[in-house]
Amino acid sequence: MTVFFSTSRSFLFFLCALCMVSAAFADCDTKCPPSIKEDSQTWKSKVRVKALENLDQFLNWSVSEKLKSYPLARPLQEERIRSDIPEVREFVQKYGYFSAVRPLVGKVSSDEGDLELVCCLLRNVFEKGAKGSYLQVANAEILTKILAYRDLKKGQIIKIPVENGSGVSYEPFMVDHVFDIWRGMPAFGLIPQKEGLSSILLFRGTEFSLVSQRGWASMMSDLDMAGPGRAAFQRAQNEISVWLKKVKSRGKKAAVMGYSLGGALAAYTFIYENGSLSDQGSLAVCAPGVAEKVIEDWGMLSKEKQKGFTSYVNSGDVVSKVGKLFGTVYCLSAPESFKPIEAHMMLMCSEPLFTKALVNVNYQEPSTSDSAP
Repeated sequence: MTVFFSTSRSFLFFLCALCMVSAAFADCDTKCPPSIKEDSQTWKSKVRVKALENLDQFLNWSVSEKLKSYPLARPLQEERIRSDIPEVREFVQKYGYFSAVRPLVGKVSSDEGDLELVCCLLRNVFEKGAKGSYLQVANAEILTKILAYRDLKKGQIIKIPVENGSGVSYEPFMVDHVFDIWRGMPAFGLIPQKEGLSSILLFRGTEFSLVSQRGWASMMSDLDMAGPGRAAFQRAQNEISVWLKKVKSRGKKAAVMGYSLGGALAAYTFIYENGSLSDQGSLAVCAPGVAEKVIEDWGMLSKEKQKGFTSYVNSGDVVSKVGKLFGTVYCLSAPESFKPIEAHMMLMCSEPLFTKALVNVNYQEPSTSDSAP
């Protein structure tokens, strides 16, 4: 009898341990969790939203219209993109940066339910038949502005819609490595389970937090005199390089992605670790520009290599006016205009109609002497 109970306890312990392991490494392709009710707002969240709205209004009054726009290439090269995915619009309305209930866009959380919501969003994008330019923009925004702000753990599986020659498939990627860029600032190395796909090195953007070490490090990195995130990248470059070479040796070269500060980190990685990267798929979203020295180093890459990096900026967002933009840059804009913070934090893929237009990165304002009669 004693042996039986001992064996039973051991078996139950084994089952519990197995369940915990399964949860830690679970595929997040699960049923979407229920939405948070409006009455779950707290006074703190309401104060936060009101403060953000007031600050955004002040910035909108203070910043000139010229600073909120980007010079487009001539002749104009633009594409009007229509989308009809109500689930994406509903997600942004409920969980956007200005949400008083559960902000997930550009806001860090470690709640597993939040990760399930992001996975549900990616699945909706796939199931609704997103493809072409819309899918490219949607993936870029969802991965960099939302997924990168979840505290992903090694071994977790994330399914992402991927476009290939035969259409769009829904592919599992495993979190292979969690980087410590500087004082806890994370980045995530995702490896595809399917052959022939690129791995993803996903950088997190600025974490606005005064109560965590990594939050302070992130905000300090924004103010780096050598360019946003420059020193942080140099501290982490060896760890980044080792991982990129590892996945390259497995035949799964990585593409780098990031939003805001994370976009600057992605740009540095693309320029200085280019030999280990995929020839396509690297991108930055609403990222600040870089210093002149970095532009010179970018110029050392071949024209063919440079085609592998794309940047998206949002009309109305002034963050990308810091430093100098380079390479292929597209400005995303909607029929209505947005205030600076709103423009920086929004997902353009949630708009029923938006425009993607090529930016002239070499444009220079005419001097007074040039315009004088």
